[in-house]
Amino acid sequence: MIDGPKETTMNIRYRITLTVEERDELRSFVLAGKGAFRRLKRAQILLASEAGALDNTIAKNISVGTSTVYRTKRRFVEEGLEAASTTPSSRALSWALFPELIFQRFDS
Repeated sequence: MIDGPKETTMNIRYRITLTVEERDELRSFVLAGKGAFRRLKRAQILLASEAGALDNTIAKNISVGTSTVYRTKRRFVEEGLEAASTTPSSRALSWALFPELIFQRFDS
């Protein structure tokens, strides 16, 4: 039996700890409000996560999915700030490879 609404959270193992330089870079990027939309969202995710916000709260406030929050945090912890803020979406990668795949199919 369910006692009340339960909040679903992603794996908390990816804790964000920014250096002073990283925090300043992300804050200035967010405050400027210019640049790639995805990069801006990722900067907001990292800043909110370091401040202690839950993944669901971050996702709701920034208007992204909880999986986006999770993946951004994972990339930051495993690969660093540059990878977390510049990795293109899988959709962008698949469309970038589309012409090459078409030519391969007709060349064979």
